[in-house]
Amino acid sequence: MSPLASPPRPEELLAHTAWMKPLARRLLSDDAGADDIVQEAWLAALSRPPRAPEASGSWLGRVVRNLSLRARRERDRRERRERRAARPESLSVTPDQVLEQAEMHRLLVEEVLRMEEPYRSAVLLRYFGEQSAAQIALQQEVPLDTVKTRLRRALDRLRERLDRVYGGRQAWMLAILPLAGAAAAGTLAGGSAATAYAAGTGSACGASPAAAITGISLGGWIMGKTALAIGVVAVITLAGGYGIGRFLSKPDAEEAKARLGLVERTKVEEFDDRLQKAVAELEKAQVAMAALRGEKEALATRADALDGDLQAAREEAMAKAKAEERPKMAVSFGKYADLESLQTADWAEMADAAKNIGELFAQVMEKVAGGEKVGDALQALQLKIAEQNMKLVKPYLGLVGKIPTNAPGSNGEFTHPILTANLLGAVLKNAEVPLTSAQRKAFSQIGTDFESRYEQLQAGYGEGTPKLERFMDELELKREAMSGMRDLLRPEQRAAAYRSDVEDTMGDVLSAMVMAYPRIQGLEGDSAEGLRAALAKQVSEKYKLAPAQAEALGGAFDAWLDEVRPHLAPAKKGDLPRLDPTTAAGRAQVNLYKRILALADLDEKARQRVLGGESLLVPKLVEPGAESAKE
Repeated sequence: MSPLASPPRPEELLAHTAWMKPLARRLLSDDAGADDIVQEAWLAALSRPPRAPEASGSWLGRVVRNLSLRARRERDRRERRERRAARPESLSVTPDQVLEQAEMHRLLVEEVLRMEEPYRSAVLLRYFGEQSAAQIALQQEVPLDTVKTRLRRALDRLRERLDRVYGGRQAWMLAILPLAGAAAAGTLAGGSAATAYAAGTGSACGASPAAAITGISLGGWIMGKTALAIGVVAVITLAGGYGIGRFLSKPDAEEAKARLGLVERTKVEEFDDRLQKAVAELEKAQVAMAALRGEKEALATRADALDGDLQAAREEAMAKAKAEERPKMAVSFGKYADLESLQTADWAEMADAAKNIGELFAQVMEKVAGGEKVGDALQALQLKIAEQNMKLVKPYLGLVGKIPTNAPGSNGEFTHPILTANLLGAVLKNAEVPLTSAQRKAFSQIGTDFESRYEQLQAGYGEGTPKLERFMDELELKREAMSGMRDLLRPEQRAAAYRSDVEDTMGDVLSAMVMAYPRIQGLEGDSAEGLRAALAKQVSEKYKLAPAQAEALGGAFDAWLDEVRPHLAPAKKGDLPRLDPTTAAGRAQVNLYKRILALADLDEKARQRVLGGESLLVPKLVEPGAESAKE
């Protein structure tokens, strides 16, 4: 687990620049050059061994010195070229140098933060956190060698990134030297001279800082380290009485085993065979483990599935039990009685809501008749009506799109006899005057007749049938069906189901008026002739009739007035539209539409508007000077 879940921000690292000095010094101390010299010396010994094995030590020392001198000469030539190409610079620090050093700060921070884990954490903990490798190992709970390996690899990767940014190692080493501090330059230069002298590779005293840096790869300190390492190897080898030449002269097997600790081939093969068997056993164990893991996952999946099945079974059982607790449908007939929304409806709750809505509407009508304006009292009643209405919405929504109607969006499904008959039965059951078996049978027959007649009407419609005509045919069928059911009730049942003050109004949930009310559009006048004039004006404007066309419809307007006249009465405050006057006005309007469609010169747009018209023009007489019924 990484100890740096949230690594420091760049600005935080830049605010503490002291940690970059040891990091820069460590970057400058690259041992790759020493390894290269060692490898070249051993390759020379293997490819061109000395003729006298006893002189192998001195011979190897000469090889190392020659390789070191060659590397030194190459370095010196490179430095001279660089000095000739470089411009003289002031000993004092210039603003550009300060800017360059600051840029080096920023670049080094960015490169450290860009490293992937666990290398970034290792560098930050070691240099920014000033923790030792042992402390890091203890904190991260990993072996010490692992931390050292991470640090070494992290620095190698950091050098490679700087190589790519600067186009070469020498360039960024020159840039990073000021960041490492003056002590680093002195150490590099001094260490280079002392080690080179001790190894016999020549003096490096007086080398410039630049020379010391460029010697990091091939000369100076690295050469000293290389020569010293080779020298130690040679001394140890000669002290044992065996030189490189002796080693290359292929001693016999027993001597080689004794001197060099070699293992017989048979033992190697035996170890290899045991290793292969162990690998095979490990692979089998891994396969078995994978199989067990798969079985475990399959069992977990199966358990989840069983748990889901169990939960579904519980829910189904609870729903079934709850459905059995609800009152059953009082009346059943036709193709829609099996709809789930009807089968699972809480008829007792719906019946209670229907009764409450009638009582609340009666209170609204009483307050309006008393001259009360819309205010807190009326708004409170309206909220109560809406609350009760929500108890009817759920089953109604389950019928939308499943029961055919010519009144979409206007409670057409809700006013189908299969729902209103069962709602009426539930109201009577709540009032403890339930339907008798004979009444239920008669209700079912009325509902069956309704569905048969409705389908016959649909079959007779065509493209020239106005939508309003289809609407009125359905409204009249439902009015007739509910009237027939009402006539079958005993006096105590009728009194329990209906209030005379709201019967067949929008407050009567058992009435087909619930379907008609959303379509009503008021037409007001202070007399019968005033209503006729208002109708002629509205129709002419709505369908953009020419004066001649309006004049030709004079007889149609007169016929409309004759049909609605028996239902005209002065409007009173608090009165709500009732079903009978609404039905008569709707049928008179359908007859008027047919006369309009019969005009020979009717514009096609006007024709389509007439065919698609769905508003019900319900006339109301308003006494002259009285407030409008709309108020």
